[in-house]
Amino acid sequence: MEPISYRASSAYYAQSEQFVVFSERDQGLLELLQDGRRRALGEFIAGQFGYGGAMPSVDEMKDVLLQGGHNAKWESYQNFINFRNVCEKVNDTASVAMFDKEIQKLVEGWFAEGLIAAKAELPDALRGQIARRAEFSSRYDPFSLSIEHEALHRSKLSRTRDATGRSPFVRFQHLDKDLAPKDAEAKQRQEGETGRLMKKLGMAELGLLRDFELCRFTHGFTRVGATPTIEKHGTDLPVRLRLFEPLDNNQRPIYVVTQANEALYVQLDPVAVYNWLVAVGVPNLPEWAPSDEVRFGGRLLEVAEPFGRFFSALTPADASTYRYVYTLLHSYAHVLMKSIAEFSGLDMGSLGEYLFPADLAFVIYRNGTTMDLGNLSSLWRNEHNGFLGHLLETSTHRCNSGSLCDLHGGACPECIMVPETSCIAQNRLLSRSVLLGGNAPREDLTHRGQRIPGFLDLLNAHPT
Repeated sequence: MEPISYRASSAYYAQSEQFVVFSERDQGLLELLQDGRRRALGEFIAGQFGYGGAMPSVDEMKDVLLQGGHNAKWESYQNFINFRNVCEKVNDTASVAMFDKEIQKLVEGWFAEGLIAAKAELPDALRGQIARRAEFSSRYDPFSLSIEHEALHRSKLSRTRDATGRSPFVRFQHLDKDLAPKDAEAKQRQEGETGRLMKKLGMAELGLLRDFELCRFTHGFTRVGATPTIEKHGTDLPVRLRLFEPLDNNQRPIYVVTQANEALYVQLDPVAVYNWLVAVGVPNLPEWAPSDEVRFGGRLLEVAEPFGRFFSALTPADASTYRYVYTLLHSYAHVLMKSIAEFSGLDMGSLGEYLFPADLAFVIYRNGTTMDLGNLSSLWRNEHNGFLGHLLETSTHRCNSGSLCDLHGGACPECIMVPETSCIAQNRLLSRSVLLGGNAPREDLTHRGQRIPGFLDLLNAHPT
C-alpha cells in the first residue's frame, strides 16, 4: 500500500500547458511554429534579432507580391520605374532623383508591412538550434516564446491609447491619464523618479498590461506525482497519466480557460545583463557589444539549452549563459511576485509568471477567471515609486532561514520559492544570489562554493 496525500483528489496533479493568445491579425506568426516551417522560422528569427540578410532581387520581390495577391502594389512600383526611365532618357536628373526616393520609400514600406523580408543569413549554430527544437518542451522553447513575445508586442506593447485615454500597455515612466497624478508637475516628478529607479533596477521597460490574454488547457492528471516518474526506495517508478473521463459522445474533454487580466511587464536592459554575466565569469558567454547589429537575444538563442518538460535534462553542470539568464529572469519574477502580494493584498496563489528568455522579459499576471478588480493598477496608483524602492532594499532579498539557505544556493520556501501553481518552472533555476550576490546557484558547478556578484549589486556599485 502506498500512502496518498490528504490533499489528493481525482485530479490532484493536473497536466496542463498555456500560451499567449494571438490576435486574428497575428495568425501568421502562429503558423511559424508548425512543422515544416523551419525556413520561415529562421527568417523570422533573423529579422527579429538583427542577423544580416541579403536583399531579395526585383524578380524575387515581384514573385512574393504577386503570390500574396498584392498586384496593385507591384503595379505602383512598375509605374514609378517607367516614369523614372522616361525622365532618365530626357536627362531630367531632378525628376530621376525624386522617383528614386519614391521607389525606395515604396520598397521600405513593403518591408515595414512584413510583405517582403531579407533573405536570412543565420549562423550555423542558430540553424542547428532551430533543427533541434523538438528537444525543447513547449513551455520552455525559446523560439516559441520569442514568437509569443512578438505577438504580445504587436497586440499590446506597441499599441497607442484609445479615445478614452487608456492605453493597452502603460509605461510607468510615461503614464496615461488613468494612472497619472492629476497635477502635471507631480506627474513629471513621479515619472522622472520612476526612470531613475528603473535604471537602478536594470529595467529597460516596466509597465502595466491592462489585458494580458492567456489560454491554459488541461488534458489529464496523475495521482502520485507531477512528473512521469517518481523515486521510491532508490528506484524510478512510472507515474500513470490519466485522461479525463469521456463524455456522452465518447470523446475525452480538454478543459480550456482563457483570461485577460492585469499584469506587470518587465524587460531587463541587455547591456546590464551582459555586464553582469561578464562579472560572474560564465565560460560560454558569446561575444557581444551594444553596437552590434545582432541583438543579445540572438546570441542567447545560439547557446540555448533544453531543460526537458519536467526539468529532466537539468542537472548540475558547468556555468552556462542561458541557464544564468533564465535564473536571473526567474528569480527576479519571484521577487516581484512576492512584492506585489505584499503591496496589493493579492494572495501569492492568485499570481502567475510568464518568461521570455531571448527578449530578457517576464510578465507577472493576476491568475484567475473571477472579476479583475484592478489590484495591479491600484498598486501603482497608490504606491508607485515606493514599490520600486522596496525592490532595492536589502531586507527584500533576505531569507529567514539565514545561512542554511545562503549556503545551499539561496532558494527555499522561506524566501524566493512560490506555490507550484504560480511557478512556471517548478521552483527550479532560482537563486537570490543572482540578484544581491552570494553563493553560486546549486546548478552551477563552475563556481561551487564561491561567491558570485549580484545583478542589482553590480548595477548600483557601478551605475551606468
